[in-house]
Amino acid sequence: MSLHHGLLLNCFQTAMSSSGTRVSPSLAILLTGIASFFSIHVEGTTLGQDRAPASLSVEGVKQITVEPTRLRLELPLSAEGRDGASAVKALAAHRAKVKESLTEMKADIASLEFSSSTLSKGIPGMQGQDSPYNEMGGGMRFIAGDVAVFGAAEGGVVVARDAERGGQEPQEDPIPKIFFASTSATVEWNLPTKDVDALLLLPQTLQSQVLQRDLRGKKNKVELTDDEKDLLMSEYRKRGMSGEEVDSGEAEIQIQFVGKISDQQYKGAVRDAFASAKKEAELLAEATGQKLGQVLKIEGVSISSESPASTPYQYGMRSQSYYQTTNEVTDRKITSSSSERMKASIRVMVTFQLN
Repeated sequence: MSLHHGLLLNCFQTAMSSSGTRVSPSLAILLTGIASFFSIHVEGTTLGQDRAPASLSVEGVKQITVEPTRLRLELPLSAEGRDGASAVKALAAHRAKVKESLTEMKADIASLEFSSSTLSKGIPGMQGQDSPYNEMGGGMRFIAGDVAVFGAAEGGVVVARDAERGGQEPQEDPIPKIFFASTSATVEWNLPTKDVDALLLLPQTLQSQVLQRDLRGKKNKVELTDDEKDLLMSEYRKRGMSGEEVDSGEAEIQIQFVGKISDQQYKGAVRDAFASAKKEAELLAEATGQKLGQVLKIEGVSISSESPASTPYQYGMRSQSYYQTTNEVTDRKITSSSSERMKASIRVMVTFQLN
């Protein structure tokens, strides 16, 4: 029983005794409950608990410049096959070819990484596009006339039913379909020079090499028969397509300059950012008539980079905008499509006690 609890209950009992009234057990329980309520109310509001000290949170920022030291290439790889096994096998062979080519191109092979591979099935020239013959799709899709396709096709056979006759035997899907195996590769080169003019030519030269060596695997195609080609052209015309594949190399091949913040540069920037936060906090505390106390919390260090926004290199030509893009940096590496010095901001959020 708390102090306030006991005092209130004693007050009630004393009052009852002085008036000659005996306190029954049930009344005592009721009075105990009332005393408990007032005890909680008093301790939580009137008397209160220890209040947290007044505090002030300030962000300190230090901007640094980073020299580009590497060139990074990211591109998709693909291969086709009549079945899943042959597509996967073709992709494995292409990965080996890519690694061999990159070695010849003096890439840092230790930096080479391949993403997880994926396997899909579809109509040649329509990879990733939805179609009434796509096994990945579900539900009901309509094809010629009043014949509807229900669910997904299995094993190249489309289950169709005639709306009026109540159903019919499965029919072979005339549209040829193949398997697509795909992955992506990332690799880097050490910059051979610091000459600005020479660096401008590197992305164009690298992209030309990628296209010339077919590192994306655009030539890893399934050889179709003349009949299959005729069926495909008919399907293309129904969809308003020309049947000619458009090479999206300018969007697929990503080439960027890479710079890394050194340990010495990072440590110095963190110290400067903290000093900046403390100085700002002292000014704010003085403006409110208080003094800055000890550090209560540091929420960690974040790094953001700023670089000119631009489109990927399009066959050696780069279009650059006049605004900045900001990207979070997690491994102290900064990327930019420009060979110019990159800017990074080291940010520290500090909470100080106010006295």
